[in-house]
Amino acid sequence: MRETAALRYALGRMELRGPWRQAAAWLGELSYALYITHMPAYELLGVGAVAALLDRVYDRPVRRWLARRPALRRR
Repeated sequence: MRETAALRYALGRMELRGPWRQAAAWLGELSYALYITHMPAYELLGVGAVAALLDRVYDRPVRRWLARRPALRRR
């Protein structure tokens, strides 16, 4: 637990430069928008729609990718 607090403190004190600073600023702005809208969107779409979307955009492509890898095929 102490390691986590120390790591958070150290990372919080870091000063980013160049593209890393821009990326961190953009992600910071994006995080609040995701936080404030994820539950209403989830409730509006419903569990089934979210599950279907995740199946289509994540699960199926990953399964296809894994199926093409010989070392990961079922025996």
